[in-house]
Amino acid sequence: MNNPVPYGPDFVCRGYAAETPQATLVAGTSTIVRWDFSALHAGDCFFYLSYDTSLSPTSMAWFKIAEIANCNSLSGTDFSLSIPSWIKACTHCVLRFEWYALHQVTTTEFYTQCVDVTIENPNGGFMGTPQVYVPYHLPADNANLLNYRLAFEPNAPFFFTGPVVAVADMGDSSATSSPASGTTQSPTKSPSKSPTKAPTKSPTSTTSSPTKAPSKAPTGIPVNSPTKSPTKGPTSSPSGMVTSSPSSSSSQNSNCFGASLLFTSIPTNIANGLSFSISVSYSSVNGPVVVVAQIYDGTDNTYNRYGSATCFGETAQGTCSISLSLLKQVNIGNPLRISVWMIERDIYDLLQNTLSMNLYTIARISQSVTVGTTTLY
Repeated sequence: MNNPVPYGPDFVCRGYAAETPQATLVAGTSTIVRWDFSALHAGDCFFYLSYDTSLSPTSMAWFKIAEIANCNSLSGTDFSLSIPSWIKACTHCVLRFEWYALHQVTTTEFYTQCVDVTIENPNGGFMGTPQVYVPYHLPADNANLLNYRLAFEPNAPFFFTGPVVAVADMGDSSATSSPASGTTQSPTKSPSKSPTKAPTKSPTSTTSSPTKAPSKAPTGIPVNSPTKSPTKGPTSSPSGMVTSSPSSSSSQNSNCFGASLLFTSIPTNIANGLSFSISVSYSSVNGPVVVVAQIYDGTDNTYNRYGSATCFGETAQGTCSISLSLLKQVNIGNPLRISVWMIERDIYDLLQNTLSMNLYTIARISQSVTVGTTTLY
């Protein structure tokens, strides 16, 4: 994988259209994947699935099935990925591999590959939730030093940027069964690798120098049929994934230093001129915390804050209800992002809202929302 893609439609699948599925994945099994980076930039990798093969790239809805911390360290090795047991069967889906590189600190580089797949699940299965749209699921850069972790700061907290790992959507009206035990295949702990290839072209060799951008097919890796347990051959076929950030609950985006955050209520559609509420549960082994919620614009590179609010958690664990409202007019249909992060109360009081608070964030979660005419919960 040699060249980054711009933040825009090409970040979906490098501009390639869907074609005939190249691999078959089986719910509840594992498959071997591999990615080769020509430049081992610090950063994290993710796997997403979409069933919207007939839609334009930015109209495709995706849900995350895996997170891999520090995936640059796994370049060139075989990695076993788990396909969630609850995943819905499909005759044609797209599996997407995503890598954001953090070596430029304030400027984030994006890489992606996709592969067309078939998914088998004798129980029917469910769609995943939450669902997001690329590229609006991620901030375009880290100019504010808050959007992405600071990979080269030894004392900076670790967190993933982007949506949480999906769980089975129990409200999926097209589902034909209930999920198998354990509604989500939680990521495990060792970082890993797994390139996916663009949903059309055959994968090409994935090793080369990081200068020239490939003009034709993406440099993903070939995909093979999954096996019941991880095999060791260099076959490739993207599937679930492992994360090095502990996260026993898939709806929890960050859990480090004995702290966790989890959305318990959040709208998917917000409106100009109306306030709305979100609810998060929190816990920290170090006692009282401050939970900060912020709204960011998802359509440009500035990510100006459109609104923020703070909740003071006086106990080591509890629930925060936070009321937010848009501080400026936003066009209908415009994607926004709600980011929630947590810091220990005594550090918050000491730093008093300075940018350096980002270095002491102990947990973070985020969710994409859309601006509509009404507020829906």
